[in-house]
Amino acid sequence: MLQASLDRKQQKQQRALTLFKEAVATEDNLNYNEPPDWFFWVRHYLGDALLNDKKFNEAEQVFREDLQIWENNIWALEGPYKALLAQHKTQEAETIKLAKEKAGQYANFSIQ
Repeated sequence: MLQASLDRKQQKQQRALTLFKEAVATEDNLNYNEPPDWFFWVRHYLGDALLNDKKFNEAEQVFREDLQIWENNIWALEGPYKALLAQHKTQEAETIKLAKEKAGQYANFSIQ
């Protein structure tokens, strides 16, 4: 995660994406534990990197995979919303936006 984040800052996007994908595989193989051993959802970093690299379809998939694990996660819902808008899939994006609003209805913050 650290090296991938540094690579993104240094504009080494391909290497960052490769490392984020490796980190997702590692995270997926962690043993279940409460609280989780790793508090940062790696797919969010990968999805964000894909959005920045204009790989919108792939980013959407990554965030949707995260939502299968963490249903209604407001942070994960932001990802496919942005990806769908970038793909001009406004009707699908609106559905995600409504889910995001519902997920955050009691939050004391907003995601911009």
